[in-house]
Amino acid sequence: MITDQPVETHDDMRKVTDNILRDAGMTIEDCGGKVTFAGKEPVRKTVIKAGATTACVLAANAVADAAIWKERTGEGQDIHVDLRKAWIEQSPWQKDALPYTMINGISKAWNSNVFVLNPGFVRARDGRWMVLSSIYPSQERKAMNMLRCGPDMEQVRAAVARRESAELEEAAEATQIPLQIIRTKEEWNATEQGRIHAETPLIHIEKIADGDPIPLPQGKRPLSGLKVLSFVHAVAGPCVGRTLAMQGAECMNLNMPDWVEYGNFFFTAQAGQRQAYLDARDPEHRKQVYKLVEEGDVFVENLRPGVADREGYSAQALAERNPGVIYVSIKLNTHEGPWTRWPGYDFSAGGICGLYTAEGTPDQPLPPQQVNVVCDIMTGYLGAIGVKEALLRRAKEGGSYSVRITLSQCVQYMIGLGFNDKRQVEVLETLGEEHQIMKPNLATGMTVFGEYTRPASQVDMTKTPQFWDEPMLYMQGASQPIWTTDAMGKPLS
Repeated sequence: MITDQPVETHDDMRKVTDNILRDAGMTIEDCGGKVTFAGKEPVRKTVIKAGATTACVLAANAVADAAIWKERTGEGQDIHVDLRKAWIEQSPWQKDALPYTMINGISKAWNSNVFVLNPGFVRARDGRWMVLSSIYPSQERKAMNMLRCGPDMEQVRAAVARRESAELEEAAEATQIPLQIIRTKEEWNATEQGRIHAETPLIHIEKIADGDPIPLPQGKRPLSGLKVLSFVHAVAGPCVGRTLAMQGAECMNLNMPDWVEYGNFFFTAQAGQRQAYLDARDPEHRKQVYKLVEEGDVFVENLRPGVADREGYSAQALAERNPGVIYVSIKLNTHEGPWTRWPGYDFSAGGICGLYTAEGTPDQPLPPQQVNVVCDIMTGYLGAIGVKEALLRRAKEGGSYSVRITLSQCVQYMIGLGFNDKRQVEVLETLGEEHQIMKPNLATGMTVFGEYTRPASQVDMTKTPQFWDEPMLYMQGASQPIWTTDAMGKPLS
């Protein structure tokens, strides 16, 4: 991946968009039209260039949509993104964004938990800062057991302060707790894992098995007829299916009956996806999962490293059952390297790659001010781009494909675009109108929860606009674990 590509102009952004696509095997010209941008960086109270980093990924994803449409129909199209609207896709949990995810007029973008949307910055005995991101109850319980304290941040800080950072990081990996040392960019780049990341494509696609060519979906929209099965939670994983559903794919997430999901994640990341209950650890339910895989096209997982393999859902295992499956895996780090087993979330990636020390200082790191979550949404878009390139390859040469995306590489991509000047951030109210955020495009529809409003696509496409079919949101467990559309995307009778 390219780790140093500073962005100042729209021409710079076109180059970045092209580089994202080239990592997957495409180019910006594959849309068959023009890619344009509007507005200047909508400066937030953070060093992150929220507009540019997001707009480039949104544009690249739209080019991938357009490439499939062009391959099918011969029609090219133009793509346009305004940075002043794109900011919403960097994080729907920004303070200014909270009114834009609602059920019956009430915001559903926020949730209260000891660690959710509030990464625990804690200092070890040797003075090193660490980030703790044990979001779910089971992880919180394991973290408290490892630290020998209660679920209270004061107790957590005291427990961490009694131990060395390296020892804690090792213990956390062994117990699969997201607790890592906060590093500077230079420290991360000097590690073996950082070097491997720099040498690995941002969108890593690998052919893992041979098979006959399978034509592209032939429905009325670019992905109508595509079937996407997911074992995902939190944000980045669901955003793969959410993105594919915006061009007509049938997407279904399998929820373990004992899984906990927070409303702030569910209402933002699970749009466009049917929701079924299956216990994938149960032998009888496993048969149902395999049947869905055999009848489907894409499988997405963002489980802890090794969990999918252990339960019989590795890329190789599913490729044996479906020669032609596209397997998407989202992890904190790449599948090679000393820290490939690290569990982690968006907040973890921001800590280990140097973003938090850039936001603050090495002595006093800070989470990104105002924007909150860093890379989750964009990571999901990168996964969707990988799926579309794999579909094109599958149509031409056949085979099964592995698509690997990491949260950490997404943060490295963001850092590589350069940072806002901190002095400018302090006086952002004085900047011109071209630097001010605009109200994003919104979508509203009726669901089982009531009237659902959320950010819509922030991309203009002249031939194949991005949108979700209604209902845009399903209740967990409300869907039967079966496919409901045919190869053309039409409802089965």
